[in-house]
Amino acid sequence: MDFRQFLSFDYLLELLKSKERRISETGNFKTVEEYPPFAWTEGIVNAVDKDIVTIMGNRNCITATELSVMVSKTRRTINKKLSHLLEFEVIKMNGNKHDPALTYSLNI
Repeated sequence: MDFRQFLSFDYLLELLKSKERRISETGNFKTVEEYPPFAWTEGIVNAVDKDIVTIMGNRNCITATELSVMVSKTRRTINKKLSHLLEFEVIKMNGNKHDPALTYSLNI
């Protein structure tokens, strides 16, 4: 048995989706999703991004380590999210990317 199927994003998303049973036009029960698929993906993918931006809105500058502690995510996850936000120019780097004291701030 291949256990990788249980670790895929799509499989985990299916487990999280709320489903309910309704009576169809023919009188039989059918299972329907409570929310459209894009709503689940949007909520899962952007929850950490929103937390990061909210925290940055309350502070001038913050390091990746501080964000990691405040959001309760690993430093690697935070770095990926910061790269994503940098790519879309939501935030900016203050300093050299190899500097251990590198800080980030909102790009406003």
